Amino acid sequence: MTVFRIDASTRRVGDGRVVIGGSPLRLFRLTDAGARLFDRFERGEDVTANVLVDKLLDAGVIHPRPTPWKTPELVSVVIPAYNPSMEVMQRLVVQCGDVALLVIIDDCSSTPIPPISGAIVIRQPTNQGPAAARMTGLDEITTPFVVFVDTDVQLDDGWLPALCAHFADERVAAVAPRLASVVGASLLQRYEATNSPLDLGGLPARVLAGSRVSYLPAAVL
Repeated sequence: MTVFRIDASTRRVGDGRVVIGGSPLRLFRLTDAGARLFDRFERGEDVTANVLVDKLLDAGVIHPRPTPWKTPELVSVVIPAYNPSMEVMQRLVVQCGDVALLVIIDDCSSTPIPPISGAIVIRQPTNQGPAAARMTGLDEITTPFVVFVDTDVQLDDGWLPALCAHFADERVAAVAPRLASVVGASLLQRYEATNSPLDLGGLPARVLAGSRVSYLPAAVL
């Protein structure tokens, strides 16, 4: 059984048997049993998956509420890196925490990245870009889950368990956090505060073309 949260777009109309919500916006007419099921969503009660639950999930009307994740040995991290500072790399190693394997792919930096405690460093023979570096790192991974982390992100406390918790739902294939820009007064910072292509908002969403969230940035994935 799973606890579901109702999407911020969702509204119940009239006697509660009409639901409007999701992205793109859709309308559902509920039976009496469906209305009672939606009452359970609103009360935060456990619900067993059924046909209606699947339809509401697919429409983005409801979202699973993740449960705590405490099995870091199932997760590895790959960091593509090009000319990073050692301060940044050491910070990321600490922020990635206790995972099964942490692989840093040196994408042919001008100065080779030296060995780093707690990580494996693999150097690319030529600079091929972050996507190719991620795939090189993926070849080293044997755990069921892998996280790609770019060097220009700041990871919050608890970021990894929060992401991995979504995989309690077997329908989930990929998860990404919100990538919020650094607050500041510069022209770039003010632009990114409202127009960043990486910041897809603070609301949970499934990823679907033409919906509120139609793609996931690979900076943390």
